[in-house]
Amino acid sequence: MNRNLSLKSGFTLLEIILVIGILVIIAAMSRDFYGSFIAGAQLSDNADTIVYDVRNTRDKAMNGQDDRIWGVHFVNSSSDYYEVFSTPSNYADLAKTVLVTSYLKTGINFSYPADGQSVDIIFSKISGTTTAANIIINAGLDTKTISVQGQGLVN
Repeated sequence: MNRNLSLKSGFTLLEIILVIGILVIIAAMSRDFYGSFIAGAQLSDNADTIVYDVRNTRDKAMNGQDDRIWGVHFVNSSSDYYEVFSTPSNYADLAKTVLVTSYLKTGINFSYPADGQSVDIIFSKISGTTTAANIIINAGLDTKTISVQGQGLVN
């Protein structure tokens, strides 16, 4: 029983094309997942930074630092940003001092305040109370809401 079998090793062109096609599909799905993951992480990072800055500003007001009123001014413009400031009365006061201006990361925007609008959160000296407000940031379909309650608590 001597059969003359010729064994061929290697892959056919069709097999190689199928493997490459499958790899391309997996790579495309991974890229979309990774992009969504990064956007969500940046959104959370921006929200955490805003919460930290608002809480820190409230602490300065409660400590009576510089014997001034402290606040955060949020601006929804072509480049969304917020400013931490101290003032004798309000943000419009010419004697205000802006300590820090922070811009949102690329791809992250304010939903509230609305486009072209601004919102001030101003904390009272010693008590740290304020007018309740929500700041909403988004990245694509993901949103984060930063809530500041009247007694000054920030979530």
